[in-house]
Amino acid sequence: SEVTGQNVELTASSPPMRVILKHGGTVRWTLDQSGSWTVLLLPQRLTGFGYYAFDRLPTSELTGIPPGEYYAIALDRFDPRTTTDAAHLRELVPRATSVRVEEGSDAFVQLKINRAPD
Repeated sequence: SEVTGQNVELTASSPPMRVILKHGGTVRWTLDQSGSWTVLLLPQRLTGFGYYAFDRLPTSELTGIPPGEYYAIALDRFDPRTTTDAAHLRELVPRATSVRVEEGSDAFVQLKINRAPD
């Protein structure tokens, strides 16, 4: 049975289990502005893991991203210690760009730097 994203209770009497790992994809971006930025990649359900890259890194891509639907947004500043709760993340959704990550494929997105909410 496919159980991705579901809770599964395992006991000593559970049948054998097979785990299939999928190859992650890559999200590449271009920014239409220069300056300080953080690119966030958030699952559209706003649950699970998000990914981010800072302008201090010599990259314009995130690799190894599990297949799925994400929101991508570039922000002028980001502090993961104070702005990763669901309420703050929901504020970003209307300004974010949807991106679909396919297994082993590249996804491209054009972003602009947004002012982070206070």
